[in-house]
Amino acid sequence: MTAIPSGFDIKMKKIRKTRKIKNTNQTDLFELLERLEQLKEVESELNMTSSLGLLELSTIVEKQIDWVDLELVS
Repeated sequence: MTAIPSGFDIKMKKIRKTRKIKNTNQTDLFELLERLEQLKEVESELNMTSSLGLLELSTIVEKQIDWVDLELVS
């Protein structure tokens, strides 16, 4: 039978805890990157709409309302 060195169990617990922290940090990083991409898309859409005139915006809104009406009827 092999002897387990003293402190081995504590060391393994620390390793497991470190892995959990790394996994959590990686998950947080991926979520932040995903959120950053969403914010870039929103920024792009805001820039586009800010360059449109009032008539163009009202036309877009009217078409969206028409699409909603069509979806509700279907």
